Amino acid sequence: VYGCSDVCIIGGSLIPKGGHNLFEPAYWAKPVVCGPHMENFPLAREFFKQGAAVEAGAEAIDRVLQDILSDPVRAKDMGGRARDLYFKNSGALLKTLEVIDSLFKNIRPDITR
Repeated sequence: VYGCSDVCIIGGSLIPKGGHNLFEPAYWAKPVVCGPHMENFPLAREFFKQGAAVEAGAEAIDRVLQDILSDPVRAKDMGGRARDLYFKNSGALLKTLEVIDSLFKNIRPDITR
């Protein structure tokens, strides 16, 4: 569905539910609109800071969507920034495991992956 969209809305973020992962629309290089409740996805701040996503409350979401949809250059730029953030952060699990592995090697050299 994300791949067919012009812009993606993180609907669960419009209510105090905490939002969800922005990586799915980011993978497809789509501009993202979020509500004010992104507590479950702290990386959302980086998406906002980099111009890959826009925060809008329920009262402003129609205007924000119209702004993005009426400016294809902006939409493409936002989507590209989102995809860049996806690739920048997609190796986080592997990086975390490598750090944990190095810590275990110092504590218990007999344990290896």
